[in-house]
Amino acid sequence: MRVKSEYIVLALLFAAICGIRLYFAFQSEHYAPEAYYTIRQVEHILETGLPLFNDDLSYGGRSLFQGFLYFYILAAFRTVLPEAIVYKVIPNLFATSIIIIMYAITLYLTRHKSIALFSAYVAGFIPIFFFKTINDISVYALVIPIILLFIYCMLRLHEHRSYAIVIIVLILLFRLIHPSVTLLILSLLTYLLLLRLEGLPQLKEEIEIILFSTFLIVWSIFITFKRPFLAHGIDVIWQNIPAEILNNYFKDLSIIESVYAIGLIPLILGMYTIYRYLFKEKDRSLYLIVSFAMTITILLWLKFVSLVVGMLFLSPILVILFGVSYQRLLEYFEKTRLAVHKQLLILVFVLSFFIFSIVPAFVSASKAMQNNVSDAEIQALAWLQEHSEQKAMVLGNLEEGHVITAVSRRANVLDTNFLLIKDAEYRLKGINLFFTTPSETEAIRILDAYGVDYIFFSPKTKAQYNTQSLEFTGDKICFNEVYNRHGIQIYRALCTLEAT
Repeated sequence: MRVKSEYIVLALLFAAICGIRLYFAFQSEHYAPEAYYTIRQVEHILETGLPLFNDDLSYGGRSLFQGFLYFYILAAFRTVLPEAIVYKVIPNLFATSIIIIMYAITLYLTRHKSIALFSAYVAGFIPIFFFKTINDISVYALVIPIILLFIYCMLRLHEHRSYAIVIIVLILLFRLIHPSVTLLILSLLTYLLLLRLEGLPQLKEEIEIILFSTFLIVWSIFITFKRPFLAHGIDVIWQNIPAEILNNYFKDLSIIESVYAIGLIPLILGMYTIYRYLFKEKDRSLYLIVSFAMTITILLWLKFVSLVVGMLFLSPILVILFGVSYQRLLEYFEKTRLAVHKQLLILVFVLSFFIFSIVPAFVSASKAMQNNVSDAEIQALAWLQEHSEQKAMVLGNLEEGHVITAVSRRANVLDTNFLLIKDAEYRLKGINLFFTTPSETEAIRILDAYGVDYIFFSPKTKAQYNTQSLEFTGDKICFNEVYNRHGIQIYRALCTLEAT
């Protein structure tokens, strides 16, 4: 049986993009700091069969609330494959799969194979998606393909009941993987609202699927996150992130950042398609895509999702809409006197795509690799595991929290999981003060507050706080330097403040 040429091109495109991703990923044998939380979860599943519901090392002990299926999937691969394959190749395979699903969606909407292939190519080089999934072992490497596959099945729901079964399975999987499944439900409700406002008929199958999904997800979210809801109230939306860093997580959306994160051409044509189908034309299929774009944009504007996460979800949606606009643009040129210059238009698009998508994607990949944990940091924390007490508490900067617990197997004072941590903001202020104060008394007071035994002073901490040394560590009685290699110092805290 002869394989169609477009499938060969798609396969080559998949291999090329995945190869580029792996080229960057394998430039270091280590990972981004956030990845070490995933590694701990996978290792715990392999050891006990269960994920970390109660983490004795994070903040010195706390409960965790999230979906765990992604960790089980990686753990299943880890039973038969080496670490580097599981943590670098598998997530990048998941992430690269968006080009196949993008091809299927765009082909269905445009009925044009070349445009579908070009859209798949564009999807493969979304800068923000490159940045967050190339070496983070990020759950979004699987979440984004699931959303796109869900959209594809929804588009074809009216054709066969098998699509309804796949949709339900995807929703259940999504719920077990990540709480961002709520974004999917909000988008579906927006879709029903758009159909109602435009006077278009609502299919029985769609209504049943959407109502069932809404009830299931809302009920399960409230059951799972009951304690965080009771502890934080509406603030659970912002994950109890300290105010000091909240503005960086949920900052305002700017045009320049949007262009850099998504790419100029997908952004412009995607936004134009939204405008066209909201105010000039009606199309059921496009309203489904537009509903996702509208929902994510509104959540970004209201600061209900962080800028990075919002861009991760919005970018592939805009690429779908880009494909539709690109087809319209080519059809328009063919009807004008400029038709003879059609190839020139395509060349302009390709060059623009290279400048505003591929180059930023490569720059993002390089930045992501620069953020990796270094060999020196791994060696220092491995040394700490061997030369410290099992119940020791280690102080490092916020971003190093998960690395400290994963490599040294010792408790941290602070990491990026803030839910149910009542004093998270106070802890962050204390750490910031510790690394900047010249006062030995103030430093010891902070260490006493959290029972800190060791201080991990890395080049990243030095750069973050613009200091090369901790002034108070000159007191050898209270601060014993037990490790000093490759610009990393580890100090043993020996003193406490007497109660008066």
